[in-house]
Order: sequence, then C-alpha cells, then structure tokens
Amino acid sequence: MQLHKLGEFGLIERIRKKFKKARSSKRILVGIGDDTAIISPHIDKLVLLTIDTMVEGLHFDLSYMTFADIGWKLMASNLSDIAAMGGIPVCALISLAVPSSYEVKWIDELYKGIEKISRRFNVSLVGGDTVSSSLLVVSLSLYGEIDRKKFSLRSGAKVGDLIFVTGNLGGSEAGRLVLKHNLPLGGEVLAEVKSKHLHPIPRIDKAKMLLKNVRIHSMIDISDGLASEINHIAEESKVGALIYEDKIPISKSTQKVAEKLGDKAINYALYGGEDYELLFTLSQGEQKKVKNLTNRIPIGEIIERKKGVLLIDRNGYKHRLKAKGYEHFKNTISAIKRTRTAMS
Repeated sequence: MQLHKLGEFGLIERIRKKFKKARSSKRILVGIGDDTAIISPHIDKLVLLTIDTMVEGLHFDLSYMTFADIGWKLMASNLSDIAAMGGIPVCALISLAVPSSYEVKWIDELYKGIEKISRRFNVSLVGGDTVSSSLLVVSLSLYGEIDRKKFSLRSGAKVGDLIFVTGNLGGSEAGRLVLKHNLPLGGEVLAEVKSKHLHPIPRIDKAKMLLKNVRIHSMIDISDGLASEINHIAEESKVGALIYEDKIPISKSTQKVAEKLGDKAINYALYGGEDYELLFTLSQGEQKKVKNLTNRIPIGEIIERKKGVLLIDRNGYKHRLKAKGYEHFKNTISAIKRTRTAMS
C-alpha cells in the first residue's frame, strides 16, 4: 500500500501503535498523540538538545541501504552528539518529509531501524511531524541530560594535553566504498566494514565511563573525519595540535579495503567521517587511567596555537592538517537517482 492511500493521520496512528512503549519511562507523561509531548525534567541535570537531518541522495544511497539502515544511522548520529558531551539520551522527536508514492512498508522499516537502536539506549519516541515531499527527508531531534558538574566541551583543550580516540577510524568510509562499488571481499572483512557504515554504535557508555573516572579537558565525536574534528577542538580551544600518523588506530579490514581500491587507509581515517568514535584530550597525568579503561595510547598532543594543526607522517615529516572532511554547501554531491527496484 502506498502512503497516499493511508493518509497522514493513518500514518501517525501506525507509528503511534509501533511506539506504544514510548511512555514506559515514568518521566514521559504524554507521548505521541497530543499536540506536544510532556516530560518531567530531572531537577539535578542540565538539558542537552541536538538535531540531525538526512536527505535522500545526499546522506544515504537507497541502492545499497535499507530504510532500517537509514533509521539506525539517523538516531546514531544524534546519540553520538549526546555522547560527545558526556550525556544520557532521554527522548526524541522525528520530522518526516516523504513522497506520497512511497510504500507504507518502507516507512515501517525506517521506524523499525529507529526503534531498534532507540531500545538499545533507552530512548523514547514522543512525537514528530509528517509532510509530503518530492524526496525523502528525515530529521530527528534528541533530548538528553547531563550532570551539572561533569560534562565536556570542545573548548577546554590545554597545551601539553594528550589526544586520544575511543576506537578504530576509517571503517565507515571503507564500508561505504565497499557497498558503493560492490567489492568482492571475504566475509569477515565485509561484515566488519558494512557494520561500521550502516550500524555504527555511538559511544554513550564510554563517554559516561571516561567522565566518571578521568578529568577530560575537551571532547568531540568523529562525524566528519579526524582532520575536521581535531581542527574544531583547536579552533574552539585556541590551541594547536600534533597528530602522529602511525598512532592512529585503523583496523586490518579497513586497510584491506584501501589496498583493494588502491587507496591509503589513513585518508579514510582523516577525512572519511561517520565513525562516531570520540576524540578527547586530557593532561599527561591522567594517561594511565585512560589506558586502564580503554587500553588506548595517545595519538598526539596539544601544542601552541601559533604552530597550527600538524600531522607527523610515518617518515617523520610534518604536514599541515586541514579540515577537509565533508562540509555542506561547499561539497557538491550529485543526487542519487532513486530506483524503485533497489528499494523493493
């Protein structure tokens, strides 16, 4: 059945039934079905608000992504923003612009992906909006909370700080390229990089653990690539940074994909984006605590602002590390032509 046969209110009621557990939290007093949601705030916490939008042909390719994949990634990107602040997600609102010719089952799949990752992180869907559109556009707003005394910003890095990441980088870009080019790869490699791209796991738990046990000076999630994010920290903290290429963690699977395509895996890590790991800085005195918690070693250090943001390659040469990750309005991406066959 196509959406125009179901209608807007029929779709809303369908979504409401699927998310009938949205009021399972005692703090969600009114969820889907009224003019607005009503939430009881936590008196001892600060509020976090974030929003992300995904546009068909720009943020996802329906020739190799399912609607459930799209829903998962949309929620994951918002959850990662909450993680970067050290917060806990609470509830979400979704705005859906969708062609009336779409099959209802496709929208069911979209919400299935959202619901699956939402359940994993105890997030309630409490409302949203639906409109007709010429292409699919999905926007998700996430409400979270954070301890009044323990949260992280981009602006706290200090000269002498060590720089860490919570996990391997470049895997999402490797997965995107594998899917785009339908590369023939071994099962284990294929499964790893596809999962990194289609079903990333935001580091909510790791952020909470780090902030509880370590004095973090600055933190950001890696959504646009390491090069872009370390430049954001440097800009907001008014410092420089030194990154060592041979210290950046890259999985063997990502390296195999890069070799297959004749690329350098380091470029996936620096500029690929959508890894949703955390990049953070702390004093050298806190290094042992991080190693005990995450078994990670520093990938660089914070230096004086006048020295800029630099990459030390494997041969010891210094290079200016520019923020060359994806940026809207500057990057030109041709819209991907929808194929109903691919979506069926």
